Amino acid sequence: MLVPLLTRRSLTLGLALRALLVVLLGMALISAAAGAAVSGVVNRGFDAQLRMGAHMLISLMSEEMAARRAATPQRPPSCDRPLLSPEDREAFSDFARWRMFRVWYGGRVCWTSQTGPDLPAPQRARPGRFAKIGGWRYYTLSASDGGPVVQVGEDMHVRRRIVMRVAAELIAPFLLIAALLMAVLFQGLRAGLKGLDAFSARLAAQNDRPPFDMLRERDWPRELHPLAGSVNRLFARIEAGAQRERRFIDMAAHQLRTPLAALSIEAQLAAREGDARARGGRLAGLNASVRRVAALVDQLLALAYVEAAPRGPEQAVSARAVLSEIFADQAPVAARRGVELSLEGGDVHARGDARALHLLLANLIDNAVKHAPDGGEVVIALHPHAGGGVATVVDSGPGLSDADKARAFERFWRAPGARQAGSGLGLAIAAEAAAALGARIRLRDRDDGLSGLCVEVRF
Repeated sequence: MLVPLLTRRSLTLGLALRALLVVLLGMALISAAAGAAVSGVVNRGFDAQLRMGAHMLISLMSEEMAARRAATPQRPPSCDRPLLSPEDREAFSDFARWRMFRVWYGGRVCWTSQTGPDLPAPQRARPGRFAKIGGWRYYTLSASDGGPVVQVGEDMHVRRRIVMRVAAELIAPFLLIAALLMAVLFQGLRAGLKGLDAFSARLAAQNDRPPFDMLRERDWPRELHPLAGSVNRLFARIEAGAQRERRFIDMAAHQLRTPLAALSIEAQLAAREGDARARGGRLAGLNASVRRVAALVDQLLALAYVEAAPRGPEQAVSARAVLSEIFADQAPVAARRGVELSLEGGDVHARGDARALHLLLANLIDNAVKHAPDGGEVVIALHPHAGGGVATVVDSGPGLSDADKARAFERFWRAPGARQAGSGLGLAIAAEAAAALGARIRLRDRDDGLSGLCVEVRF
């Protein structure tokens, strides 16, 4: 919990804490290795002392017993008589202040120190062997001539204290070095992160609105190149959004100025008209102007949507399902002019935004119905294939020349001599929606050679 907390509040502290954890882990491993190494050395040294003490005790007793056998052969050595001289006994009593010893002879203890736990009667062992009991480590050795058996032991706490003291003396310099390294590392992190401070200052120096000065990656450390690239892409998106807003405002101001002026004039004329029948005609014209303005606003908003629509997760959208909704809207308009609407083929699925597909097909069909003559036809065909599909919208109108086809997707462009009222935005919206769907759109003549236009969309 501590690492994320410090990382969120301070990058320097977060990095320093992570480095400290690594150093502490290293110190723990070094301490464990040093403790194991020191423990091994100390145990081997003290075991050697136990063996040496046992052999010395056996040797002294063997000499004393040999001398007594020579002096009084009629009295064999036994526990009733001391097996060591007074001087040797005193020396081994000093030896047992933090050790222990037991001397067994004839199956019973002949001489023992006041320290150490009770030990079981030993089995004769030659050479000697080590064992543990009650926190003590002891060594058992028997004389080669059937003489006494000795047990010499040592409290393991003594060894552990020595191991800890030696290990602490070994580790202390490493702790000091680690503290110095952490201090140097912290200062190094502070110095290294000054690049972020400069980066932040560079961003703060930007204007609060585009155009922005793009960040050059070569001006920053290599670790900041991905961040600089992300910031540049963010700048580019902000500038593109601002340009779209400016274009929308310019288009709206340019295209709505004349219709709104006409609305104002129609309203003034209707208000001045005294005759009820004439006033009704004026109001009908005013209503038609309102519908044209509303249609223009809808198209402007649709164009703004397809330009600025966020790219969400892609989903498969059925073109046939979208066309059923469009036919419901277009059928009354086509019926008034006797234009026949028909749908052929299977189904095509586009991957992307459902509204973008609706705008694409709706504008193509609306454009075709407007330019088809009274009693004409508009045929929509869907041709699925692996990995996509093709949708075509064919009308029986006058068609377009090659030069006009090249300009047909320009905003507010209308074909010379066009009979139907329009804003010149239908094909422009369709092109933007196709781009949002990753589709390709093109205009061509009809395959059957008759008059009309075929719009082909490849998904």
